[in-house]
Amino acid sequence: MTLPTILGIVASQRRLGNSEVLVKEALLGAAETGAATKLMNLGRLRVSPCNGCLACVFKGEPCRLDDDTARFYDEVLAADGFIVGAPTYFLGPTGQLKMVLDRAIGYLPRIAAAGPRPAGVIVTAGLPRWDQLSIPLVSEFVLILGGRLMGSLTAYAPGPAQSLLDPENAAAAHRLGRAVALGQPLPTPAGACPVCHGRIFTPVGAGEVECPLCLIRGRVEADPAGGPPLVVFPPEAATQHRWTPEHMKKHFLEWIIPTRELFARDLKTIREARRKYEER
Repeated sequence: MTLPTILGIVASQRRLGNSEVLVKEALLGAAETGAATKLMNLGRLRVSPCNGCLACVFKGEPCRLDDDTARFYDEVLAADGFIVGAPTYFLGPTGQLKMVLDRAIGYLPRIAAAGPRPAGVIVTAGLPRWDQLSIPLVSEFVLILGGRLMGSLTAYAPGPAQSLLDPENAAAAHRLGRAVALGQPLPTPAGACPVCHGRIFTPVGAGEVECPLCLIRGRVEADPAGGPPLVVFPPEAATQHRWTPEHMKKHFLEWIIPTRELFARDLKTIREARRKYEER
């Protein structure tokens, strides 16, 4: 029997910092179930910014940029599940994640073919209320790569590996690793989006809000325990979000691909309109 492989992805330059040690603990939890594990650190890869040439989309060519991005996507697509850990810099995760994610467009057909796979998110931050964008943006990374979120964890500690001083952080990472390896989702945090676990919502009507990342809607209801109001989502919301394989495939085929013809149709007009900016 072939063992499932769980890939740990660390988006931090710091060796044995909070993100790396907690991802490694999650991999120990995955290994406990019998899964094989691998670790990849984005800080040790050469990743160039996408230049938007779109040859990967419109011409079906391999990316023309010579770096380690193809290796990264090969590893992700070969894995049966993955766990992403990232520190928080100014409310959100490190730019390494965005650099890699911007290059995903040429891999979308392969990601769709691989199908959804269990995934987990680990975020570290110095203190609460300075990390509000971290969970949803790391979850976006996971969802675009074809992950289904089994659970998320935020650990607060300012110094490298200082999160280990609270035993619950390592215990929670261990449970998350097991959940990803087994494909068994942990409970969604109360009041969080069931898809990305974010807590930032846009009002769209009387008592109704929308997750701006996943485009699913829930209702604001009173907390039975007397706490702040909670956002409650219908059960079907978890399968009707923006990041499902069906929606991503539709977006790729019905919007991204047709933009080439639309641009070509208007190219003469575009060139005339931009001429006055050429010498500025």
